[in-house]
Amino acid sequence: MCSSDLGNCKLTLEDMDITGDIAIEAGGNAQVTVVGGHVKGRENAITAGGNAKVIVQGATVEGATKAGGNGKIEGL
Repeated sequence: MCSSDLGNCKLTLEDMDITGDIAIEAGGNAQVTVVGGHVKGRENAITAGGNAKVIVQGATVEGATKAGGNGKIEGL
């Protein structure tokens, strides 16, 4: 996992190129905003679980996404 936020934090990633088995993983009550850049996951590009929310704004996402529990992925 390259970028992980599993608590109650807010994280903004701007114009980044992120590659990994799971490129972004968010859980708990985390909110992750991805602005521009490229996210590539071999297993999953983005996963969101618990009450986490991942917001994609103008980023290219390559690979599967997965939301479980009350997790949400917006902007795809």
